[in-house]
Amino acid sequence: MATVRKLTTGQREVLETLTLRVRIATEVQLHRLPANAGNSRRWLSEQLRRLQRRGLVARHRMALRLLSVERPLLTWVPGDAAPAWGPFVWQFEKRLSALRPETVAVYWPTRRAADMFGGTVPRLSRCEQFEHDLGVTDVFLVRQRQTPHSQERWISEDLLRRRFAGPLLRRVPDAAIVAPDGTVSRLIEFGGQYSVQKLKAFHAHCRRQALPYELW
Repeated sequence: MATVRKLTTGQREVLETLTLRVRIATEVQLHRLPANAGNSRRWLSEQLRRLQRRGLVARHRMALRLLSVERPLLTWVPGDAAPAWGPFVWQFEKRLSALRPETVAVYWPTRRAADMFGGTVPRLSRCEQFEHDLGVTDVFLVRQRQTPHSQERWISEDLLRRRFAGPLLRRVPDAAIVAPDGTVSRLIEFGGQYSVQKLKAFHAHCRRQALPYELW
């Protein structure tokens, strides 16, 4: 049986990321993790193959539109005015329509990996969901690069549903930043095929709960 102790540092970071931080990732994205960035892509490919053979990750090749981000489109804190949502909906649609699909290998954790790290296994179905979740992964990697020494933790949407059920997160975001004392300090939302009504509802929830958020 696979154990955490038998994993390399790079393998462990891959599995922690996939079970606790994000739902899915491409090989290119996994290569951006701190434990892997100093090694070659060939080295990472072999590590991922070993994780597959041990039944810890699943892999599938598919054609997807891959969106890369660098900064949030909006950062809101309690006290700020409500944004005008129409331009954001237009921007979400425009940035996706401008992309051509690329065939990439996508990885996600198995139940065995989730049990090992106390994480979750994603429920995946539509192509658009894969594209959205890979966008969330890109946001995670950008924030990880920008705040490498932060004591705050990024918690995935699926883990939030398990740990923070209730009025505080009645509308569960794509991720949350959690302070060392366990309180939610900021919500993260990655814009996809969103309507003005959905964005208004998300903002209204954050305003009622006095929760800052970033919209990417």
